[in-house]
Amino acid sequence: MPLRFREELDEGDRHMSVDVDFPPRAGKLGAKASIDGKPEPLDLNATPIARDMLSTFLYLRALPVKAGTPVCLEVYAARKMWTMAGAVGPREQIETPLGKFNAVRIDMTATRQDDPNVKRGAHVWVTDDDRRLPLVAVGDVRGKTIRAQLVEAPASRLKTAATKPERKTGAPRVGTSIGR
Repeated sequence: MPLRFREELDEGDRHMSVDVDFPPRAGKLGAKASIDGKPEPLDLNATPIARDMLSTFLYLRALPVKAGTPVCLEVYAARKMWTMAGAVGPREQIETPLGKFNAVRIDMTATRQDDPNVKRGAHVWVTDDDRRLPLVAVGDVRGKTIRAQLVEAPASRLKTAATKPERKTGAPRVGTSIGR
């Protein structure tokens, strides 16, 4: 669970910042916001399960990867609280700049809590192994599609779907394995 979220954003000649304290207390998320150094009120209702976007990715990595497993989260993003609901999707093989990976897709819809008419789709792919590396995230933001993807990782720890099992040499092969 997150403890603190800080965001600084320069958009043109405007400077915006937000400090958010977790967990929420008395049904409110402690948030201090400013635009160009002037305080801006930010009143956010939130339950104890509320989290920021980064810890949401960590949570998604810990989900059981059985297709159909439901996902429901309360997430702070873009100065708003969102309900993200969806499910673990199918297993797929995807290609990234790092190679081909066996992955699990998680499909969600984010609904703004203060305006349920504002909805955004999101999809996240994580590796279908114990590491559950976040490979790709695709989402809609104000009518535009954004994409984030893993483009670099230590090669010694990175195994793609195309990686063949390493054969140990020098030791005699003992026994057999059914289904291998």
